[in-house]
Amino acid sequence: LILLMFFMIYLMIDPFYLMMNNNFKENQNDMINLSLNKYFNFPNIFLMYLLIMYLLITLFAIVKITNFKKGSLRSYSSKN
Repeated sequence: LILLMFFMIYLMIDPFYLMMNNNFKENQNDMINLSLNKYFNFPNIFLMYLLIMYLLITLFAIVKITNFKKGSLRSYSSKN
């Protein structure tokens, strides 16, 4: 009985509204793809590579500075 009521309510919903909602979701996905596409075009891809390399080098430097045996910088400085 409950399933039949949900089915009747579903049939009463305007199909144009459903189609408009689906089109909005598709357009929103296209806008997301276009906004990310600008970072991977020719002039900006070099900046993206530089950013990735910079973050990777700083990650290695931080790991080397903190030294796995001594713990993080905060706990190391509080012991002295």
